[in-house]
Amino acid sequence: MSDATQGGAPPKGNDPVFKFLAGCALVAGGLIALCVVVASFVAWKLVRDETPARAEESLPDGSETRYWCLDLRPGDAGVQALLDRAAEINDTTRRQVVRGTVLEGVPLPSRHARLDEIAPLKLEFSMFLTEPSKGPQTLQGWIGRGTISHSVLRLRAAVRLMGWLFARKSGAVEPIDIGGVHVMHAKGKDLEFAVATVGNRLLVTSDDERMRRLLDAPPRTPSSYAQEQDPLRKAVRLEGEDGWALERDLLTGDPSHPLAVARSAASFDFNEQDEVRFRIAVANGFPGSVDDCRAVASSYLVGLPPEMIEIDGDGATSLGQETKIFSGRVAEVSERLGALVERFSEKVEEKARPSANPTPPSPPPRSDPRTGTPEGRPHAENPTPAR
Repeated sequence: MSDATQGGAPPKGNDPVFKFLAGCALVAGGLIALCVVVASFVAWKLVRDETPARAEESLPDGSETRYWCLDLRPGDAGVQALLDRAAEINDTTRRQVVRGTVLEGVPLPSRHARLDEIAPLKLEFSMFLTEPSKGPQTLQGWIGRGTISHSVLRLRAAVRLMGWLFARKSGAVEPIDIGGVHVMHAKGKDLEFAVATVGNRLLVTSDDERMRRLLDAPPRTPSSYAQEQDPLRKAVRLEGEDGWALERDLLTGDPSHPLAVARSAASFDFNEQDEVRFRIAVANGFPGSVDDCRAVASSYLVGLPPEMIEIDGDGATSLGQETKIFSGRVAEVSERLGALVERFSEKVEEKARPSANPTPPSPPPRSDPRTGTPEGRPHAENPTPAR
């Protein structure tokens, strides 16, 4: 006779507790599988490249008024020395902040930047100004591009997630499509910009129209234009160059036009002595005195006052017909950059800090004790009768 007939425990497969637990396990497994599928789909949407075969944008193209390029490469001893020095200054500042507090004896975590973890890295910035013949030059727009080699997927995900969050929070961000490229266009009361990721490049422009021009322009090799059509660019290039810049007088929109060549060009190199060396060539009858050279260098080294810039020799020397060239350096670059960042942070905090003398609130209106209504000025046409 079976165990069930003899009143024993039912078979394990027919146990109601076992059936309940098995059902819960199936439901939990299904939910986990669904979450994995949804998370994988969202991650794929965030990191995918919509236009994987798209050619690099034409930057510079000869129409910009000013152009800067910082091109960092692995193994550059000068740049690595700059990063090490900046990290040392940062650690010293942190220790000074916590001195005399309970955190002074606590080992604070720190992470030093390594060049091989961020390079190759290329940062570019173009500025478009009005023509000098039309009066004082004003800013028409700008373009920024970053070409990275590490954490490309994180960059795409961060940009798209930021656009989604801003769109839900303020409604001032709208997604637009330009040639198959997803662009985040933000427009507020005092600020407007457009952001897009294409391959391993991050594009940021002053407005959506500037982004449209950049993405719709026919592809071209930017380096060939910079090296072959700008004689000043070839003349100033330093060995071990880390950055370079161009400045033009007119906006022609045609790279082959004679007026599209640079009025001045600069080359920069960071060395192991915590210096940035530069060489600059200027055309169009440049006087070439030490003060003139320092003023031109200051226009390229934005944020550094002219007195921090040292010019070699007695100024510029002749390079050709109406063209002169000069060189110089800026010492203690890491400390000067740290001071600039500190001043910028102080200005930001000052703007965010409430006023020291806030406007006192208006006193509440007094009420007439007889009526309980606010007391007002009697009307001229209804004077208060004499008692």
